Amino acid sequence: EVTFAVLTWRDEAGRLVPYPIQGYTVKYAIRNLDAGIVAAEGSDVTNAKGEVTVPSGTEPTKVFWVGMTIRYRVEPPAYTSDYAADFWKKWLINKDVKENEDFVDKSGEYTAPPVAPKMTHAYFPDESPTAYAITEIDTKFVPTEDGKYRCEGLCVLDARSKPFLVMVNYTAVTVQVKDFNGRPIEGALVLLVDKATGKIAAWHYTAGTEWTAKPVDYVALKDTHKLVLMDEDRSFGGEGVTGVMNVSIGPVKYDTNDDDKVDVDLSHRGYVGGELITYIVRAFYLPAQEKADEEVMKPVWPYLWDKAQEVYNSERDGVEWKLLLPRALPNGDLYIPTDVAPTGSLVKEHADVRAAIFDAKLRFGYEGKTLTADIAKDLKITIKAKEIDFEAEFSGKDTVSLLKLPRGTYTVEAVWKGETVARKTFDLSTVNVGTVTMDVDLSLTDVVFEVVDLAERPLAITAEKVTVENGPYAAISVKDNKVTVVAMVKHLTYTVSVSYSGYDKETAATYVGIPEGLKALKLPVGDVVITVVDLDGKPIGGALVKLAGAEKKTDSQGTAIFQMVPLEDAAGMPITYDVTVSREVTVPASITTSRSTTSFTILYGLGTINVVVKGAAGQVLSGATVELYREGALYKTGVTDEKGVVVFADLPAGTYTVKVAWKNYQDEKSATLTEDDIKARRPVTVEFSLPPFTEIAGVPLDFGTFVALIVGIILLVIVLAIIISEYVRWRGRRLGIYPPPPPKK
Repeated sequence: EVTFAVLTWRDEAGRLVPYPIQGYTVKYAIRNLDAGIVAAEGSDVTNAKGEVTVPSGTEPTKVFWVGMTIRYRVEPPAYTSDYAADFWKKWLINKDVKENEDFVDKSGEYTAPPVAPKMTHAYFPDESPTAYAITEIDTKFVPTEDGKYRCEGLCVLDARSKPFLVMVNYTAVTVQVKDFNGRPIEGALVLLVDKATGKIAAWHYTAGTEWTAKPVDYVALKDTHKLVLMDEDRSFGGEGVTGVMNVSIGPVKYDTNDDDKVDVDLSHRGYVGGELITYIVRAFYLPAQEKADEEVMKPVWPYLWDKAQEVYNSERDGVEWKLLLPRALPNGDLYIPTDVAPTGSLVKEHADVRAAIFDAKLRFGYEGKTLTADIAKDLKITIKAKEIDFEAEFSGKDTVSLLKLPRGTYTVEAVWKGETVARKTFDLSTVNVGTVTMDVDLSLTDVVFEVVDLAERPLAITAEKVTVENGPYAAISVKDNKVTVVAMVKHLTYTVSVSYSGYDKETAATYVGIPEGLKALKLPVGDVVITVVDLDGKPIGGALVKLAGAEKKTDSQGTAIFQMVPLEDAAGMPITYDVTVSREVTVPASITTSRSTTSFTILYGLGTINVVVKGAAGQVLSGATVELYREGALYKTGVTDEKGVVVFADLPAGTYTVKVAWKNYQDEKSATLTEDDIKARRPVTVEFSLPPFTEIAGVPLDFGTFVALIVGIILLVIVLAIIISEYVRWRGRRLGIYPPPPPKK
């Protein structure tokens, strides 16, 4: 039988150790082309030991004879040409890169690149499907250290044989990716690009943990041509380390035209003086925020070739080396002097690279102040990078860290209580520090303004008297007459109102504009001066003046001053106050204040209103009830005397309503007593003429009723006269008494 052993080799402390490659397809043909014999032909997939065994037949033409040619090629699985193959997702999860914990699955956004990412150096002997390595079945004896010989090739002894062994050797290459802060990067894609051709030689994702594998017992393999795995587990990988990238870079000969003759001879590949394969190491990374407020960005799987950023390129970013030169294990030169290696080469099968992946720390504040918790709780922050379709969101924080960002230009937008208060960019394109710190100044300001009256004197208020509209703010505080509004948006037009209460009235003033213009708010509040004079216009000192509950005594000039009086209401309309002046008697009055009207003179004098009540015939109606109302309230009452008059004395100037009632008759009129009337000592007379014309037996009668009564009496007398006359005549006839006939003419 023929055994194909597909192995990948690693240098472990100077010892070359082979490991099986599982899942690769071996295509083969065992034949003698000249004789026209094909003993075996087909393909199979390597098992867990990296093995494909082709048994010999029993017929002469199916037996593997010395001199037959073995044609073979090895191809990697289909998933090695598909970034989004399910195999890779399972591999990441198996290597402790957990979905929704360590990477973000965006396979729904994946589109295949125009050219499939074929791992060209994972094919043996070449990526071309017509390339087949060829070897001849032979038998040879190799001397051993104990002076004996070991049979290699086709060996038979006492009807026993060992397989003809065909070894396909790869070199195991790994790369560890770390960011600028030295942290391993999981889920990144690493490419090995053939420097000579620019083709992708191999690629792999980076893992999140170590794993183990059992090596092949190479001593047993040489002796028995059988693959046996050792019991010992060996460690591979680790955080940020790729899986093993198998590359075929050793000596090889192969046929390309199916004639079993060597067309390409690369016998010197992997040797100094021959062809040394070098690779450009490239790493790609695309971050995503799985959940809002998460600061550690996660890699996106699969590799989105149209969005992911190249975070490392050894030719561009390498300092100590530019190209990776892995050795062709186990057949090539194991020692390649630096002076003969291509310039800038790292002779090694593993490389550690520092990728351009950084941290960003954003601190938010305004006017040189840090945000308090009350302000920060309403802050929403969005960071975007359009070219990589990146977006991260944070809420309620004054400091935000974004860990593991690739190069690029990022836009920060801060929204506070629904208003955009910052929009700024930060550029990671050229930075070379692990953490970039940036202060973001929010378009907020604290406004302090004074509340004053018209004379610009301080007006003490409380915070409840302040309202802020048409824009957000954090808090309002007041000390004496100074108002502080915390965190107003600089560019918004606010409506700020302050109200003030005094003398049982309330007034207010409003500022409309941006916060910067608010320095002081002047309210329509000022001093009211009341001067009390007598009927001759002379000032009256010592009079007690009351204004809305406040009391002041007039000085020698008859003046009382009331301070901090609201002059207009919140709508800018004048305010009317009730005022009383008391000394010997109390005189009520009213004043109407405004910004322009603050001084008033009140006449301290009283007048008289005479009320006369008469009937329709001009007769006096005594006993009529008279009520005098001032400003809707009953002020005085009286009853008319025998002259039908009632006198209301000691009345202040004003308009009164006079209501009279006599028997069932009522009426009312308005009377105005002016200051001129009082000064002239001129009473105001109000006359009422009620319907009653006369009164008979205590019953009042109006004129119509009286006339009707007289007519009724006259008619009654006539009727009675007729009745009496008729009765006399009737009585006479009964008694025979007739009236004498009328005299004859």
